[in-house]
Amino acid sequence: MDKLNVLISPKITEKTTPQVGKYSFVVALKSTKEDVKAALKSLYNVDVTSVRNSILPGKTKRIMSKRGKNYRTSRVKKATVMIKAGQKLDLFSQ
Repeated sequence: MDKLNVLISPKITEKTTPQVGKYSFVVALKSTKEDVKAALKSLYNVDVTSVRNSILPGKTKRIMSKRGKNYRTSRVKKATVMIKAGQKLDLFSQ
């Protein structure tokens, strides 16, 4: 998979902060752990120690109209990444 298309956006949460050394990203559904690791190495020049992937299921939403239609949001894949101690990702400077 192309390294530029693997990482979609960073996800800022309380549990994944630079002080802890964990970062979360929304990634492409077809990406693997090795793809995420290689993309971070080439884009940010950091050493990744571990990658955890999880696929979050889509939710059913309801549109209030005359017919009351339901639709489903798409699935999202999230990757939580730990980097080597002493290194940081500068996510918002680019």
